[in-house]
Amino acid sequence: MRDAVLRLLAPVRRRRQWQFALRALSLGVALGALACAALILAHRVLGRSPGPQAAWAALLAGPVVAGLIGLARRPSWQSIAALVDDCCRLHDRTAAALEFSAKAATSDFEQLQVRDAVRQLTTIRPVDVAPVRFPRE
Repeated sequence: MRDAVLRLLAPVRRRRQWQFALRALSLGVALGALACAALILAHRVLGRSPGPQAAWAALLAGPVVAGLIGLARRPSWQSIAALVDDCCRLHDRTAAALEFSAKAATSDFEQLQVRDAVRQLTTIRPVDVAPVRFPRE
């Protein structure tokens, strides 16, 4: 039963991970530009600094490093279940099913809850739950 719940939540988890990566990428662009500006300013004012090559490296490294960090961050299954419950108004069905399906021995009521959650999860669209687009910030 747990495999069915995780299989249905996996596309949402992947999209959520891409959301994190895009948000980190945009932050990396801003931080890289700030570091680049600081290095160029230091070069012009002080005359001695790592130079324009370091400024270009900072400008490029910021988004690359931040994007990789964003991709490496994996959201937990519990947070994905809570997101699905919230977006699709499932009233904690998914979170409960995830918790119940992790147990070694489940009652009939818990099995019924898991089956109901799986039925509900087959109707959701991952695009609606976790749209992948560049952040507005």
